[in-house]
Amino acid sequence: MPTKKKTVKKVASTKTSPKKDIFAGTGVFGWLIIGLAMGGLIVLLRYLMVTLVMPANIYVIEPALIIPGMAK
Repeated sequence: MPTKKKTVKKVASTKTSPKKDIFAGTGVFGWLIIGLAMGGLIVLLRYLMVTLVMPANIYVIEPALIIPGMAK
């Protein structure tokens, strides 16, 4: 006599993953770090360009320029 096959019904799992940060998995923090690094690099390059191209004596302020009536 043939045996009867058991049918097993699969029920869709209702498990949900635990709550994560709203930005998790979206790469926002990665892009933020990349943007900050690029901004820092731009600031560093501008600083190097200014210090190498401009002479340092243009930043020196003579006291005669600050105090009115003072002779050089």
